[in-house]
Amino acid sequence: MNPMSNRDAPDLESPTRLVASDQVLASPLGGEVVLLQPDAGTYYSLNEVGAFLWDQLQKPISLDALCRAVVGEFEVDVA
Repeated sequence: MNPMSNRDAPDLESPTRLVASDQVLASPLGGEVVLLQPDAGTYYSLNEVGAFLWDQLQKPISLDALCRAVVGEFEVDVA
């Protein structure tokens, strides 16, 4: 879970399947989620959208299905 700039981000295709890392510990905290990566000693706080994404990533999901879930949950445009 190293922060990456956009130019370092992998080029994902629609059928790409994504899943949360089992190396990361997560704990809900007041509508948000706190992630801890013990090996690196880093932690992240996810807002409502990030928490939703983390929840969706608990089982493998295609990028297309993840986008549809976000659009359905937050009533946003795909673009």
